Amino acid sequence: MNLLQRMGANESGLSTGTALPRLARHSARVGSVAVALLAASSASADVRSEHPRIYLTAETVDSLKAELPGDPMFLRMQDWMDDNVAAPGVTASLAQAAAFNYMAGAAFVALMRPDEPAYADEARLWLLTLAQYQPNVSTGNDLNLTRARLYAMAIGYDWLHGVLSSAQRTTVRNAIVAFAESLDETVASTNYVSGPSRWANVVSLSGAIAVNGDDARLDDTLETVLANWRNGYNPALEIIGVGGGHHMGWAYGPGYSGVEAYLMWKTASTDGETWVPEFLHDAAYFHMYATNGSYQLPAMEDAFTNKLYPGNLAHVAVASGIFGNGHAEAFYRELEQDNDTDADPLQHPHELWMRLLTRDGAPTPIPLDTLPLSRFFSGAGFLVSRDSWERADATTLVFKASPFYTVGHHQRDEGSFTIDFKGPLLVDAGRYDGSGSDAHYWHFYARTVAHNSLLVRWPGEQTQPYMASQGLDGGQRLKNTQAQNAEQLSDPDFALKGIVGQSDAGACTWARSDTADTYVSEKLTGYTRDLLEVRRPGGAAHPAVFVLDRATLPAAYPASILWQFADGVTIDGSRISAKGTPLPDGTPSD
Repeated sequence: MNLLQRMGANESGLSTGTALPRLARHSARVGSVAVALLAASSASADVRSEHPRIYLTAETVDSLKAELPGDPMFLRMQDWMDDNVAAPGVTASLAQAAAFNYMAGAAFVALMRPDEPAYADEARLWLLTLAQYQPNVSTGNDLNLTRARLYAMAIGYDWLHGVLSSAQRTTVRNAIVAFAESLDETVASTNYVSGPSRWANVVSLSGAIAVNGDDARLDDTLETVLANWRNGYNPALEIIGVGGGHHMGWAYGPGYSGVEAYLMWKTASTDGETWVPEFLHDAAYFHMYATNGSYQLPAMEDAFTNKLYPGNLAHVAVASGIFGNGHAEAFYRELEQDNDTDADPLQHPHELWMRLLTRDGAPTPIPLDTLPLSRFFSGAGFLVSRDSWERADATTLVFKASPFYTVGHHQRDEGSFTIDFKGPLLVDAGRYDGSGSDAHYWHFYARTVAHNSLLVRWPGEQTQPYMASQGLDGGQRLKNTQAQNAEQLSDPDFALKGIVGQSDAGACTWARSDTADTYVSEKLTGYTRDLLEVRRPGGAAHPAVFVLDRATLPAAYPASILWQFADGVTIDGSRISAKGTPLPDGTPSD
C-alpha cells in the first residue's frame, strides 16, 4: 500500500461540495490536526486568482516549458529528480529535507515536465508527507522546522495545484492553515531588524498567498503580514541595505534580507507591487566583492557557513533577472563555470530553480573589472576592497563598523577587519555552533577579543544590565537592548558613528572608523582606526595594508589588540606573516 492509499481517510475526510457562508466556522478534525471549515476566500482581491502565483505565473511556466528541455542547468535538476523517482518513497531524512529546497526543486521539475507524470507523483508524495506533520513552536529547532515545512507546503500546493485532487488540496490547505496559525505570535513581533519573526512573516505570507481564493482562514494573516512588510521590514531594510549589504554579514545576512517575500508578492499581487527595488538591485555586489578564489565568503558575524549558499545565489539571480543588474549577470555566469571542487556554489541541483525562473530577464553581462575595486556598503557599515578582479589571485580586505547597535547575529566587532588571500589570513575568529547560546559564543566568538580590535582593561568596568553571565573581555559594550525598527536605527540609544570616511583612488583605498561610542566612556573617550590598502605597490604580488589606531584613554589602563591569524604565524623582527587555510586543491595561502 503506497502513501496515498494509506492517507485515504485524510484525503477524503472533508467534503468540499457545499459552500458555506464566509464567516461560518465549524470544528472538524482531520487525522490529528484540528481545522476549521470555511468557504473559499473572496477577501484579498489583490492576489491573482490563478495558480501558480508564488514566484511564477502561468505565462512564465509556459515560456519555461518551451525552453528548458535540454538546458544543461535544468538537466542537472532533472537528473537529481530521476534518482528520487527511481527509488520512490519518503524516508524520514527526505521528509526533513523536503521541508525546504527539496520540495521546491521537486515541484519545479514536475511543473516543467507534465509529460512525465512520475515527477508529479513523487513531488505529490513529498507534499502529502509534509502535510502529515503537526506544527510545533515549543523550541527553536521546532520553530525552524515548522517555518520550513509551511514554506514547502505553500510552494507545493501552489505549483502542484493542477495535479492535486480536490481531497488532496483540502488536506494540504488544512495543514497550511494549522502551521500558519501556530506562527501567529511570532509573526506579531515588532522586531523588524532581527529575530525569528522575519522568516515567520515570509512563510506565513507564502501560506496565505497559496490558499487565497480557496480558503478564507488566512485572509487576516495575509493582511497582517502585508502590513508588517510594508510598515516594518521594508523601511528597516531600506536603511540597512543602502549599497546592497547587511550588518549580519554573508551567512545570516541573506536570510534577513532574502528575496522570498519580495519576489513572491511581486508575482502574486495583481498589480505586481515591488518592494525595496534599490536593495534587490544592489545586493549582488555584497557577494561578488567578498567572494574569494575558492568561492568562500568572509566568516564574519554569526557564520554558519563561509560558502555561497542559496540565499546568496538568490540575491545574485534576482538582481540580474528581475532588476537588470549586468554585473550580477556576469557574476552568476562566473559561478556557472565548471567547478569540480567542494566549493562549487552550484553543486546542489535542487537549488537551481530560482536562477531558471528569473534568467529570461537577465541583461547582457557587464564585466566585473569595469567596477571600482572597493565598495562601501554604508547602510550596514562594511567596506570591501579587492586588489584585482582576477578572483584566484586577489587579496580581499573587509573593514566593518556598523552605524547602529543590534545583538541578533551581530557581534561586538566594530572597527574590525579581515584579510583573505587564497583563504582566510587575518580572521574573524571563533566557531558558530548554530545556536549562539554556548559559552564560547558569549565569552569569545561574539566579543571584541575575537575581532582584531581594541581591548581596554578598566578595573571599574561592570557588565551591562542583565548581561552579568556574559562577562567582560575588555572590549565593546554588550547590551541586552537593540534597535528593532527603522526609526530606532537612528535613535541616539542605538545609533553609532561607524565608518566616518572612505575613498578609493584606484591604486589605494582608505577608510576611517570612529568606534569610541561602542565602549564605556569611563575607559575610552576616543578611538579611530584608519585603514589604508595600497594595491600591489611597485609591482608587488600583494597589497600593503597599513593600520593607524588613535585611542584616548582617561588613564593608563592596559590596552591591547589580540590579532587573530588563521594559522602559521611567523614573527621576524617587525615583520609578521601568516599562512591561511589551504584551498580545496591543497594550495597553501600566505
